[in-house]
Amino acid sequence: MVSYDQPSLEQSVEFLRRAEPWSALSEEAMHSIALSMRLVVFEPEQTVIHQGAPGRDFHIILSGRMEVRVETESGSVIPVATLGEKEAFGEMSLLTGDTTSANVVAIERSRTLALDRESFEALTSSQPSLLREFVRVLSKRLRVTDAVLGKVVEKEKELSRFVQNEKAQGYDALIGRDRAMNSAHRQIKNLSQESCPVLIEGERGAGKESVGRRIHVLSVRKEYPFVSVNAEAAAETALGDTLFGPFTLGEAGHRRHSAVCYIDLAEGGTLLLRNIESLTQPIQKRLAQMLTRNPLLPAYLHKDVRVMVTIRGSLEDLTRCGRILPELAALFSENRVSVPALRDRKRDIPELARHFLTRHAERLKKRVTDLDDSAITKLVSYHFTGGNVQELKEAIELAVVLTDEEVIPAEAIFLGTVLKDNHRGVNLLNLPRSILQPLLRFFPTVLQAGVGLFFAAILVLCFFGTEERGGRLATFLVWSLWWPGLVFSFFFLGRLWCAICPMALSGSLAQRVANLKWHIPAWIKNNDSYLAMGGFVGIMWLEAVSDMHHSPVATGFLLIGIMSCATFASVVFPRRTWCRYLCPMGGFGGLCSTASVLELRPTLDLCSAKCAGHACYKGTESSGGCPVFNHLMFQDSNVHCVLCLECVRSCPNGSPQLNLRFPGRELWTGNSELAKKGWFTMVLLGLLIGLILLQNWEGVVFTRSLGALAEHRFWITTAVLVCCTGIPLMLLRVFRNRRGEGRAIDSESRFWKGIIAFVPLVVAGYAAYEIGFVPELIHVEAGLSYQGGGGAGGPAVSLSLLSLFRVLVLMIGLFITVRVLWKHSREEPAPHRPGPGSLGMRFAGACVYCGLLLFLM
Repeated sequence: MVSYDQPSLEQSVEFLRRAEPWSALSEEAMHSIALSMRLVVFEPEQTVIHQGAPGRDFHIILSGRMEVRVETESGSVIPVATLGEKEAFGEMSLLTGDTTSANVVAIERSRTLALDRESFEALTSSQPSLLREFVRVLSKRLRVTDAVLGKVVEKEKELSRFVQNEKAQGYDALIGRDRAMNSAHRQIKNLSQESCPVLIEGERGAGKESVGRRIHVLSVRKEYPFVSVNAEAAAETALGDTLFGPFTLGEAGHRRHSAVCYIDLAEGGTLLLRNIESLTQPIQKRLAQMLTRNPLLPAYLHKDVRVMVTIRGSLEDLTRCGRILPELAALFSENRVSVPALRDRKRDIPELARHFLTRHAERLKKRVTDLDDSAITKLVSYHFTGGNVQELKEAIELAVVLTDEEVIPAEAIFLGTVLKDNHRGVNLLNLPRSILQPLLRFFPTVLQAGVGLFFAAILVLCFFGTEERGGRLATFLVWSLWWPGLVFSFFFLGRLWCAICPMALSGSLAQRVANLKWHIPAWIKNNDSYLAMGGFVGIMWLEAVSDMHHSPVATGFLLIGIMSCATFASVVFPRRTWCRYLCPMGGFGGLCSTASVLELRPTLDLCSAKCAGHACYKGTESSGGCPVFNHLMFQDSNVHCVLCLECVRSCPNGSPQLNLRFPGRELWTGNSELAKKGWFTMVLLGLLIGLILLQNWEGVVFTRSLGALAEHRFWITTAVLVCCTGIPLMLLRVFRNRRGEGRAIDSESRFWKGIIAFVPLVVAGYAAYEIGFVPELIHVEAGLSYQGGGGAGGPAVSLSLLSLFRVLVLMIGLFITVRVLWKHSREEPAPHRPGPGSLGMRFAGACVYCGLLLFLM
């Protein structure tokens, strides 16, 4: 406190005239008070009044600002009021005779007029009106202080209760009996008998916090708090951090920092710091000093707290790169627990899944009791590279929400993460609402009805039309118009055809009559891609063996057979099980649509922030859920999306996006079902060669060859297709066996992505093959010639329009495949990027296959 020259009497009186309640006094009284006051100046952070000290002076602020701070029993300092010019303080203890109830600290350079206790008591005795005014101000200030303190104290209690009990339910028992967990269980048991610092290592979501809680529960500290804090929350500020509180102490040992201190909350118990590599180095240094019981530390940091920490990665690597201080790493190097990744203890997955199911079913009050075998198979076969136990927990929680039955099916299990960069392209759903709404009402029901009538007419022509007119027209419509158009539609529109398919229409009509809703067998779900693959090869084989391109009856029986299967599956199973798991054309179209220019994707921010009812999967009163068991938020592939737009109609948040994208973009960004796509791609690569060979055989002019094909069509066709399909599969199997089965998951992913990069070339090849069945197209020629100056004609160059079209389509497919290979190599992490030689081999392989197709066609 520093005193300066007393201001003049006139200046003091003039100030009192402008301040309440002094302005109500007489001039004589104000002159008497001004004579008794002295000027005092305080520097920033200088304490004017100490909490708990006897009151000595009454102050009126001339300039500057003061802050009233109350220190609670826990040591936290709570600011309750800020005082400015003309405001007074110090009267409470002078009036009551008690000690001061708060600290008053200058928060900037301030000047006050001070009145000592004797002068203040004489003033209040001679001026009863002034005393009444002091009592009124004092009552108001007490109400404000009580309200602030009440809120802060309650907040501290709630925060303490929250931090201590957060996620406590279900963590006291660490689930896991697999061999990989035995070592961890032994370490947990040993460390629970000690009080030393503990380091818990493991991948993200592996259960490191569960291990920490288990050690705490088994220790003598189990009756005291367990405080789990993300190290990123222990941010450093100008005054301190939330882990230790202030950097230094104020006068008389009082804290100057009012933030919650986690060391205080965990006193007597355990403090778990998650991801300590995120701590700043100054905080790491203070943590190391605390753990070594450094006597130079302030007394309030000598708390009885056991510290456990977690890291992502290797302690040695993090220390070497400077993210963890060596002195801190040394304290944790001896006492470590390694938590195995969930993929390394898959025997624990069923037990963990059922544990989480029970917890979430009780919390959500749903009668869900178990998972069916196909759901367990799906969970066990998944690698959980993104989040380990946490990822499993979230998948089970979502499954409980989505399921209305007692047993969770595999369709309700959604695993993996959606790509974060899925918003490139033009969203067609941004059309004006006046245009979009009528289109959504029109699609797909009206188109589906029209296509159904069209195919009904084709069936009538196949079975009842004359050989020359009706039958020929039917085969033309199916094999020369619909079939080639179908392949092109998969490239430009994805599986949009599946939304208006007449087979799906027959199934939906049958479901209105009867639907048994049997559970889909696990063998169907687990082998859906291979069933579709076999069905497609079978259709191509039947087409070639029976010469369907020229047989209306065989064509009709094929269509009736597919429609019967779709109808039967729709009656027996829920939703469009046929389209999702069994349809051969759907499987082929799903693979081809990965190269499509059209995609349906979510707006992740909306799904994460707003989605509550999961209407895209479960449906609403006015629209059904996804017919092929998709959840929009996990939609990262075109394979199973039939573009029926049910999710667009049912989503209340406007999350779906119907994007135009670069062709094949999904092939280098997607990560779902890579192995299934890879095997299917290899089958199609070989099958296409066989189909082209048979097509060429029928087109040759050698009567002997044609006769042999006609006489032994079944055996020749079967042999050609089996050889052409089997050779690529054998080569793939041999190559994978030579690479070994113990490959890392990322290496396996790169391997399959290199194969499915050929999908655009496959689509182009099948389009070029199917267009060859358009009648008379081969006889249409395009020519080039020039005429000399003398009028003489130069040599002409002619080429069939079919050949030109095939060359153009195959070149486009080759270009997209090469771009996919290039993008895939560029987006790989630097250590895994293929070298120029390896990349050149991939490009050469695509070019050789494209050249082979051009040669054979």
